[in-house]
Amino acid sequence: MGEDPTCHRQFLLAEFNALRQEILLLKERRAKLLALALTGIPILIGLAEELDLMVLSVLCPLLAFSYGLMFLCEHNGAMRAGSYIRDYIEPLLKNDDEVGWEQFLYENAGRVRGPEKDHRATVLTILAIYYVAGAFLAAIQIRQEYGQVGAVVCTAILGIMFLCSASLFWVRFRWTT
Repeated sequence: MGEDPTCHRQFLLAEFNALRQEILLLKERRAKLLALALTGIPILIGLAEELDLMVLSVLCPLLAFSYGLMFLCEHNGAMRAGSYIRDYIEPLLKNDDEVGWEQFLYENAGRVRGPEKDHRATVLTILAIYYVAGAFLAAIQIRQEYGQVGAVVCTAILGIMFLCSASLFWVRFRWTT
């Protein structure tokens, strides 16, 4: 018994619409995360300095790192949905000589996906500034409490974490579908 082409097409269109909606929701959440990070982390760094809270100072770099991972997951989720549309839905909905939107983006990634590369650099720069500011404040406060050795150990640990998290973010960030 053959498959009804109309039902199959309706299924593909419904799946396409659901994935496009998911992409929009992921982008919206990413924008909200960015707004929260842009305001929240500096406020916490300021509070840590003003109230001389060493624990909060140490947490600020970790919050910047955590935000970076959340942003990465949201961004890559949208790229995954786009890849699925390109690889599994568009080929079944279009003629062989037609190019769908996701296929166009993929084939012209160097020309049209430049903003994603710029976005990656911008987000990483902002997080790096917040991370370094929080780590610097933490090192100062730890030095006051535990001396120079404590500050060096803190700086070394946070420095290694920064290098690992920045390279993870840079490598894992998908800038094309």
